[in-house]
Amino acid sequence: MISIIWGGTYFLASQEHQRDYDVAERQGANLTRVLDEYIRRVVQETDSALLALRQSCQEDPQHFDITRWMTRSRSLAHLTLQYGIANSDGFIMQSSHGPLSSPIYVGDTAHFKFHVENETDQLYISAPVIGHVSGKPAIDPHDRPRSLQAS
Repeated sequence: MISIIWGGTYFLASQEHQRDYDVAERQGANLTRVLDEYIRRVVQETDSALLALRQSCQEDPQHFDITRWMTRSRSLAHLTLQYGIANSDGFIMQSSHGPLSSPIYVGDTAHFKFHVENETDQLYISAPVIGHVSGKPAIDPHDRPRSLQAS
């Protein structure tokens, strides 16, 4: 009789364990889909914002003010730490943080080198870095810098 009770207890515990495992697996899959959609939306919005920045800069590159542009287009203000425009020599000439006391060199970074070495007009997202201007951890999405380079 005792062995039947223990056998029944083991059987019920196994079923409960499997049920809990299946529920956890479904919840994990659901969270993965939600995170995937969120990241996809963030990347698409970042790319759109960078395209808008490029278009605004191209309209009047000599008088373009990135700080003013940033205050007018707050589409990613909660996600964006800083925008910057670098020239072809790798120096940030304008920053959305305001005027720079001197140009900041980013020509040795992976995200800048990617666009120097590749002719593709595409978004590139770097590995996490410490921002040259902000000093805070960030990822650098860089989009099509050739068309933003100062002449």
